[in-house]
Amino acid sequence: MALLEPSRTILYVGDESERLSEFRAEFVAAAGEAVEIETAGDGVEAMEWLKENGRMGAVVIVLDFALPVLEGYGFLKGLREEADLANLPVVVISGRASDPRIAKLGARALVGRPVEMRQLLDAVLGLLPGLPGAS
Repeated sequence: MALLEPSRTILYVGDESERLSEFRAEFVAAAGEAVEIETAGDGVEAMEWLKENGRMGAVVIVLDFALPVLEGYGFLKGLREEADLANLPVVVISGRASDPRIAKLGARALVGRPVEMRQLLDAVLGLLPGLPGAS
């Protein structure tokens, strides 16, 4: 799928379909359909998608740290080692809100568990300036 203009694609990395459905619905309600939401069920799938599509334009990544394959730390470490992808902004969902390794790996925002959807939306909208509903 082709990317839209820069900073207009979200890659949601996680395997909880209910949360993804809620995020998608709430995001469209808050910001309209000016943003494309892509998905990856685990870190390996996300990295493959980014290597194929992430270099074409800016992408904001929403990363659930509890992944079945290539968990959050491994994904973020690998992302930061890819020159063309290293500066992509990441919003992390994690129950380890006080873990300093998350900040060291360059997460722009951390949303704790249980997930407050408004907090997640605000974090993502803050990385996509110029959208309706952005703070």
